Amino acid sequence: MKQNLKWVVPYLGLYCAMNYGFVAMPWKTSLMWGVIMLGLFIIQSVVDLRSHPEMKG
Repeated sequence: MKQNLKWVVPYLGLYCAMNYGFVAMPWKTSLMWGVIMLGLFIIQSVVDLRSHPEMKG
């Protein structure tokens, strides 16, 4: 895992920033769309965490 750390940290940072943008932009337009996008973000996060195998070592 340590050898991949230099790639994982920037990737996760950009991934979180992108997802934040997908939620924040619709929220400024409409509360309903913001809530929908937040729900989709939560679903996406749960699916991502469950679908990736656990890294050992």
